[in-house]
Amino acid sequence: MKKLLAYVSGHGYGHSTRMAEVIRSLSLRQPEWKIYLVTSAPAALFRYLPGLTLCVQHEGIDCGVVENGDSLHVDVRATVDRLQAILRDSERIITNEAVFVTQERISLILADIPFLAGNIAAAAGVPCIGISNFTWDWIYEPYLKVDSRAMNILERVRKGYSRMTSYLKLPFSHPVEVFDEVIDVELVARRSTRDREEVADRISLDLNDSRPRILLGMRRGISLAEACVAASAAEEFIFLYPGQAADNLPSNLRCIPSDLQFSFPDLMQLCDAVIAKLGYGIVSEAVASGKALLYPPRSGFREDELLRAASARYLRAQELPLTDFYAGNWSPYLQQLINMPEPTGRLDLNGADTCAEIISRKCSDPLAKSNSNLQLESPVTTRRQSECA
Repeated sequence: MKKLLAYVSGHGYGHSTRMAEVIRSLSLRQPEWKIYLVTSAPAALFRYLPGLTLCVQHEGIDCGVVENGDSLHVDVRATVDRLQAILRDSERIITNEAVFVTQERISLILADIPFLAGNIAAAAGVPCIGISNFTWDWIYEPYLKVDSRAMNILERVRKGYSRMTSYLKLPFSHPVEVFDEVIDVELVARRSTRDREEVADRISLDLNDSRPRILLGMRRGISLAEACVAASAAEEFIFLYPGQAADNLPSNLRCIPSDLQFSFPDLMQLCDAVIAKLGYGIVSEAVASGKALLYPPRSGFREDELLRAASARYLRAQELPLTDFYAGNWSPYLQQLINMPEPTGRLDLNGADTCAEIISRKCSDPLAKSNSNLQLESPVTTRRQSECA
């Protein structure tokens, strides 16, 4: 039986949701394989995946970026400080993780896209495959332009990536040079498998109501009070708000409690458009479901350069100025969005299957394995034993 280990960045949800789709496809191809997954992302994002042992890390092995409260702005200083802390602790992290890889007889490591995964793989003598639409050194470059520590930090990040065997490059990507092998793959995106009418019935939504339906997808970005203000000013729309209900809600606002366990694509299939910040997860799912996207701009997120271009080509998409976003003045922008022509660009959506096929092939290729000179003597950490379930 093959064993795989996937390291997944806990920043945002896009890394987790696309890795979940790859694991789902891989498990269908290789049902006897066991897959460990290490992440600081919410465990609910990996619900119902077969053959998966989830290892929850509250800090993780990469730092992502530190966001301010509304998730629309980056705290650059806090991000660099956290990155430095990870690098200071990297020797211990690499050694402990490599011990686990060796003792569990892991055949291959997947990474989306913690750079230390490459170091861990090299230390343990196993191949590592990266999967992403960006690398963290590219994200961090603007933060370090005026920092004397920049070159040393970026070199250490890139060194980890250089030790990965291959890189599966998703759409909406920037050029990469650090990997020996780069393989372009199709879009990886979640799609709902639940019956549309059944989902609507569970949330008491009348599908015969002709008003356009808008899904609010801002993680931490829209409070219920703010949603009420916006909904009251836009009665020509119906708004779906993932979260607990309250008294005296506008009649055109529906709250969907989390205990119903609907995924974002389950709710998106009911709607005409979604309001959310840019991110690979939301853009890919909007492309896959053919929904329009209204987004407030973010500052400090370099990935948005890629996603704005992709949105213009593959989606009906429009920016919502921050002043109007915070004021709840969404209606005129939603009207424009709904009336936009359909996009002309098209993307293949079978990226998860392509990734699974490549992973299966490389996991079975003994020539893909690297050599290790690191002697592993420390025991497996109790954190890994106690928090894998």
